[in-house]
This record gives sequence, C-alpha cells and structure tokens, in this order.
Amino acid sequence: MGVVFLTGCGVDTDGRASAAAPPSALAPPVLATSTPTTTAPTTTAPAATSTTSATSTTTTTTAPPAPPAPPAPRDCSGTPVVVFGNSTDSVTGTNLADLSNAWPAYLQVVMSSDPRLRGVTIRNNAKPGVTMHVPNPWSDAPGQRWTADIPVLFADVPPEQRAGTVVILAPSIIDLQLLEGDVDTALLGFFAAVEQLRGLGIGTILTLPMNPIVEDSLMRFTYPWLPERMQEFNDRLDEQQLLLYPTSPIARDDVRPALGDPVFYDDFRGIDLQGAVVEPDGMHIDTDGAAEIALTLGERLGDLLAQVCAEPA
Repeated sequence: MGVVFLTGCGVDTDGRASAAAPPSALAPPVLATSTPTTTAPTTTAPAATSTTSATSTTTTTTAPPAPPAPPAPRDCSGTPVVVFGNSTDSVTGTNLADLSNAWPAYLQVVMSSDPRLRGVTIRNNAKPGVTMHVPNPWSDAPGQRWTADIPVLFADVPPEQRAGTVVILAPSIIDLQLLEGDVDTALLGFFAAVEQLRGLGIGTILTLPMNPIVEDSLMRFTYPWLPERMQEFNDRLDEQQLLLYPTSPIARDDVRPALGDPVFYDDFRGIDLQGAVVEPDGMHIDTDGAAEIALTLGERLGDLLAQVCAEPA
C-alpha cells in the first residue's frame, strides 16, 4: 500500500454538503407485448370490378437492458482509520470526555453510509492540549505529544495490521504558540511524527491543514502573528503535496492568510482551566464545523478506501 500524505488546537490564554445517498433500487425492465395491427378491408367498385385489400403489421418495443448491479462493498474491517489531533478534533462543547460530536465521530457516520464500503472504523486519538512534538508546559504527560503517543499506541499492533492502517494527522496550532511562531521547528516536529509512523510500517498517512482561527478571536489578539504562521505552515506542506486539501473547509474563502468562518465556531461553549464555561473562543469549532470537516474529508477518504480496502470475498 502506498503512502499518501494528505486541524488542531492551542491552549486558551486567560454540512453544507451532504453525504451521497446509496442509489435507489432499479425497477425491472418492462417489455411491451407484441400486438398485431390490422387495417380494415376496403372495397372499391369501379365499372363492375370489385377489389378487396387487407394489411397486417406487427410492432415490438423492447426496453433497454438494465444497468449492471453495483459492485459489492469493499471490506474495510482490516483497514482501521486512526486520527491524531487536538481539542478542536476531539470536542465541540464543554465535556472533554465526550467525543460524540467531534468531527471524527461524524466522519464515522459518513463512512458508514458510503455504499462502496463496509466495516470502516474511525478511532479518535485526538486529545486536548496535545502537541506534535514540542513539550507542553501545561501538561507534559507522555500522551500529550504525538511523538510520545505513537509508539505506545502501535506497540502491540501486528505488522500486517499496521500496514493496513490509515492515519490522519490534524496538526495543532499549539506548537506554533509554544514556539513563538517558529514554523521551521514546528515542521520538524510534524515530520518527526511522520517518520515514526513510517518506521512502524503504517500503510497510509493523510495530513489535514491546520484549522484557522476567527478574525476577532482572543487567540488572534494574543498572538497577532498566528494566522500568518499557520498559513505558512500549511503552504509549505502543500508545496510538497503533503496535504489532502490546501485549505481547511471551515475557512473563509475571501481572505488570506486564512481565517475561520464564524458560522463554524459560534455555537461552541468552551471551558477554561478552572472548569468554568466560557463563550465561543473563535478557535474551537462547533458541531457545524465538525460536520463540514467530516463531509469534506469523507468524500476523499471514501475514494481512497474504495481502492485500498479488501475486495469482497
């Protein structure tokens, strides 16, 4: 299986499309019954001579053949999909333990409705506060960095299963925050995680662009250079054709560097470090944003899995 490089979160400082429905069942062809058509006899009587004429015509109409039945769905039970990300990939509300409204959960719904596939499993390994590689001073537990989490997660996975695994990397802005905008070092951390996955024999690695922040977000006020650094990070990965798509689907399409469309953030209710509920912060997405990411990603992931999952027995 080839390797394909195809969003994230920081630390607070204080569906427009729809998934394709399976084709409806085709009605059986209808063949028209052959029916003879007869012209009634006619009689003409000129000058004592009588002539009788009768004509019979048969017409048969046949419906075109029915199109072939769609192929049996590919078996993806041996092709797990694992997501690495941050809080923007794991929560859309105040309950940090509830992953049911994060975009990987919505992605599971999209994949389960794809008639080309069966047995798709999306595992969400995204965690709030996690970095790609930079030590996190707020919480530097081993599982709070991709490069510490990856070896542990795949330690007991057999090599053949690793080869069939699809990993989705959703880079986080927290590395840029902690590195004061140093894109070079943030990219080194990203590639350190990629090399770990390669060394473990992971079959397919897909990379998403960093999700943008909203123009009037507190994060942009605190780090005014952040949108430009995020854009540079995405552009440099895209120049190497490593992004699944160059711009996040929740970004506005009228500005550069990319900024988030508020409609995908405005219903989020976050929590601060003391556990108090706060208003939308312009960085964490809401359920609309999660659905938009899942629908956009689902179309591309479905095309990939339709090629790499096992053919039906």
